[in-house]
Amino acid sequence: RTGLSLPVDKSGLVQNSLVGRLRLILLALFLILIFAGFVYRFWLGIEASTNDATYNQNVRSKYGSIAALQVIGLVILLTGLNVVANYRNLSFDLTPGYFSFSEPAQSIISAIDRPIQVHSFLPVQQVVSGRSTSSDLLNISEDLRVLVEQLQIINPKITVEFHNSDLIDTENPEFRGIANGTFLVRSFSQSAATDTPFAERKVYVNGAKDLDSFEKNMVEAIVQVTLPPSKVYFAVSNGERKSMLGRRTSNLINEFQNSLKLYNLQVTNLESKPNLMIPEDAKILALIGPKIAYSSESRKSILDYWNRGGQLFITIDPTGNEDFNWLLTATESKYRLQPSYLSMFSDRPGLLATNEFGDHSITRSLQLNRSAVLFLGNGFFNIQNSNVVPDLNQSILLESDSRSFNDLNRNGKIDTGEISKRYLLAIALELKDKGQAVITSDSEWLTDGMLLFPIENSNLKFGLESMLWLVGKTEIPGVIIKEKSNRAIQVTDELKSRNIILGVFVFPIFTLMA
Repeated sequence: RTGLSLPVDKSGLVQNSLVGRLRLILLALFLILIFAGFVYRFWLGIEASTNDATYNQNVRSKYGSIAALQVIGLVILLTGLNVVANYRNLSFDLTPGYFSFSEPAQSIISAIDRPIQVHSFLPVQQVVSGRSTSSDLLNISEDLRVLVEQLQIINPKITVEFHNSDLIDTENPEFRGIANGTFLVRSFSQSAATDTPFAERKVYVNGAKDLDSFEKNMVEAIVQVTLPPSKVYFAVSNGERKSMLGRRTSNLINEFQNSLKLYNLQVTNLESKPNLMIPEDAKILALIGPKIAYSSESRKSILDYWNRGGQLFITIDPTGNEDFNWLLTATESKYRLQPSYLSMFSDRPGLLATNEFGDHSITRSLQLNRSAVLFLGNGFFNIQNSNVVPDLNQSILLESDSRSFNDLNRNGKIDTGEISKRYLLAIALELKDKGQAVITSDSEWLTDGMLLFPIENSNLKFGLESMLWLVGKTEIPGVIIKEKSNRAIQVTDELKSRNIILGVFVFPIFTLMA
């Protein structure tokens, strides 16, 4: 598109400049001369064959053979071009970039060196009984199809498959229940031992309003499933949750750590000998539910890591002796951990199920999924002070359901003096030019036992989204949201001239050749 399009301004209109007019004139002359040369060559051949054929039968046969060879050669050429065009699926976007990926996006996608599968669920314009796809998505399905097909042109290591959720596909039970407008981006791994041996991200498009952010979301998904290696250190010497090979017990975090490996996050245990020493190559330091309070030297090491731009992933066990209020105080956060016993269900006191996500890049896809996160209500964050730190961004990630209450007598029922309301369960801290942290008021939510709880939940997804945000690959520099919901193309004089040239000269030439 860059090579074919005339210069455009920020509004997408062709620039009324000397360069633009000159390029238009040169394009017209080039096409006219090609057409004239083709006609002249054809006329010369007919004239020569007609004149010579009246004098010499051998000359007539010669021209007949040449003409036959030319026709055969042309058929072979057109057949080859058709095969190449179908294999490469070439397309040219003559709009201001409405149906193609931007140059920054193409640069990022073409640099991926890992095989990727993109499963696109899109409807088609046909009569289907019991259609569940909205008309808004149906109207833009071909636009999306053109965009997605270009992925395998930009990078041959990307394969694209299309599915239609309006049609029952008995051969792929894996895809049952997935709605149209869903794009599964997968990158397979041979190193991680898990029941789901691929990294997967989902991109959703519900209608025209989502077209603006489709390129950004798709590029982010591709990058996230092909992350470069990053070191994640899990502290294990202060009673933290950990994984153990060959064992499946409810208090381990085997499944969570195996999922991290799919995203090329290299998991390493970090012991305190006797104090916590954080390696220089640590991308993330994970502190999963320590029972024993960290020493003053270990706390200093954690704060130093934070101050030099470190990433902290902390899940607090309020029943232990490490509440991390010292860290919240040192970072000047307004939040503090408050031990409690929150309940929601009378038959399971202390258990919370919530999808009350805050507005943050971590929770963006979780808001679309709407599946609940399961927590134990042993603590929550309350506001200790209202001081505003200009460079510290404090975001709410997750709150409890409004039906939750502080169950003082732990019977699972609201009694006198117990009030149901929302409690803050997870926060994100981001200090300018320093560190980032995700902190939750419970550590049980990441364990194998909670992940296997017989209720559909987003616990693992919430953990993965948090880790990817800390790695820094939820925002891709250079790829921004394109404001192109208004897809009306302004027809200027230059655009009219270009369309006339293409319609009057180029299309007839290729029609004659075919």
